[in-house]
Amino acid sequence: MSRYLAIGLILAASPAIAQLKVGQPAPEIRLDQLIPEQPVIHARLDALKGKVIALEFWATSCSLCIAAQPHWNELAMRFREKPIVFLSVTDEDRPKVEAFLDKHPIEGWVGIAKVAGLKKDYGVEGLPRTFLIDAQGKLAADIYPWQLNPTVVEDLLAGRTPSIPKGLDMKSISKRDDPSTPAPVLDAIVRPAGDPTIRGGMATTNESLSARNGTLRRYLTSAYQVPSSRIVGEPIQDMGLYDLSIRVPGATRESIRTLLGDVLCAAFHIHAVKEKREMDALVLSAPKGKPDMLVAATPPANMGGAVLGATGGGISHGKIRLTNGDTLMLALSLESEFGKPVIDETGITGRYNLNLSYDEAAPGGLETAIRKMGFELTPARRTVEVLVVTKTN
Repeated sequence: MSRYLAIGLILAASPAIAQLKVGQPAPEIRLDQLIPEQPVIHARLDALKGKVIALEFWATSCSLCIAAQPHWNELAMRFREKPIVFLSVTDEDRPKVEAFLDKHPIEGWVGIAKVAGLKKDYGVEGLPRTFLIDAQGKLAADIYPWQLNPTVVEDLLAGRTPSIPKGLDMKSISKRDDPSTPAPVLDAIVRPAGDPTIRGGMATTNESLSARNGTLRRYLTSAYQVPSSRIVGEPIQDMGLYDLSIRVPGATRESIRTLLGDVLCAAFHIHAVKEKREMDALVLSAPKGKPDMLVAATPPANMGGAVLGATGGGISHGKIRLTNGDTLMLALSLESEFGKPVIDETGITGRYNLNLSYDEAAPGGLETAIRKMGFELTPARRTVEVLVVTKTN
């Protein structure tokens, strides 16, 4: 399922970044490649000494960057005979950049800093972002593209302090719980776990979701309602622990859960979509029909579920428990233990209670317990719905 939602996020999923100040020497411009083709040392500060530099960070997938390109191109053309270099930098692959430039030409130089890490050197988190460097190699301004105009360029060329048009002060709206400002209509935070020793967990209300010390895989499971064993893709190898919080006054639990998927995709630069795939699985069957150990449940269906021991959820501590649940719930509980899809092909309907102890220390103890109940677990290939997670850049 594709998701396209503009939301405000406070993202802290990366190490602390550089804090640049106007008037200080600008960080060195380190590039991997330059377009048009030329040595990257041509973009070094010492090579450009005596020239003004308009340095813009952008991406082919950034709609704001694309919207700002006509204005950027107009300025580059207007001042092409002046001692100023317009340099647009991205960290994407060259083939992708060149394919983009075929449709959306950018005036000036285009730099690729995929390995060099120039975004980190300049403390860039959001795009687009523009830095102005004076003829002496000092940072003259840190602005947004729409604040760059002919007057600003002329000031720099004349050696004057540029008169920057007032723009949106992003810092003024990125503070959370600031009593001097109105409460946000949407507030979302994703950041590395503050205290990994705290027990992880997730709590939801109609208006909020808070979680501590969870992995990306764990959060994707909650967002897309898919078992952990059915999530595939390189990004889920991220075993870091993260805290997250979402607050939307007036929302519902379902809308908060849906929004969680959008927040995760934005924060971790991923795309998540469900699709059918054939994969190794275990088939749960009941060769002799309904096992006697399944006791018909009497509570209302809306009070039931798969419950795991004293902790309330699945199979744990040598116990298999099912309270007002069906065999699909049992299969999903087994799936979390075996780490691969377990497909319910028992043909058993209805809801049941089950309370079974087994020797979890014994090799194959769980499998033995399942067989003693009257079930079988057989390896097989099955087509199942999985969540495919890929990087967006």
